[in-house]
Amino acid sequence: MNNITCEDIRNLISSRKFFVYGAGGHGRKFVDAVKRMGYYSHFLGYAESHKSENSTIKQINDIDRNICIFIAAHEINLRVMIQTVKTLGFTEYYSIYPFLIELCCGDPIERDITIYVEPFLKICHSKNYLSIIDLAIESIAGFNTYGEKIYVDMFRATSSESTAKNRFMLLKKRMVEYENGCEEQYSIKVNTNENFILDGAHRLVLAHHFGIPTIMADDYSIKRDIYNSIFHQELFYSQNIINILDTEELRIVRKKRKVLFG
Repeated sequence: MNNITCEDIRNLISSRKFFVYGAGGHGRKFVDAVKRMGYYSHFLGYAESHKSENSTIKQINDIDRNICIFIAAHEINLRVMIQTVKTLGFTEYYSIYPFLIELCCGDPIERDITIYVEPFLKICHSKNYLSIIDLAIESIAGFNTYGEKIYVDMFRATSSESTAKNRFMLLKKRMVEYENGCEEQYSIKVNTNENFILDGAHRLVLAHHFGIPTIMADDYSIKRDIYNSIFHQELFYSQNIINILDTEELRIVRKKRKVLFG
């Protein structure tokens, strides 16, 4: 899986029959991208770790070990899923998570550009989402006692409570890495024309928290409305925040939003 590029993934899609390990949102978006590429006939089906109530989804243990496997999972579940396929004896497996934006949105118009963190943050869309990430980071740093709950409450709206809590734990881990000076593996993904983040909101807010002046980014031309029709999560959080949080949490988020964005 090391040193795999998006072009490698595209070549595999066009030349292999494959299962997608992970039938959640990432897996569905990946298969939609495969359809648009014209290789849906290469898709053999979804697989999950445990027997599914959906008879069309196979258990990963029941799949031929010589079949190509694309693992569709956020990094909070990715390590466990990689270990599962390795233990089961699969030899050809690839994580699509680092390439999902590119597969769904097309190639960036420019790679590895330098973004100035504070000016870009100020003009970004998804201000409620970014504010809640900042509150969570401050709670980890000991500056408040409520950021964790607000963060978990937000993610519980689109995932299980355990997944929401795991995302918070991943944020804590990433903060430790920032404190130790660890560099990010991937550029964030943005549209500088319409001022929105396709991927990397946590990294942008972490850079703000740690006073890092610049961050590397890939710049995409995809329109915001088209992006939101594919990756609706941040738009969902921003538009439905009033239905997700209680009155006191909303007051805190609005106060943080004013501090961050004026």
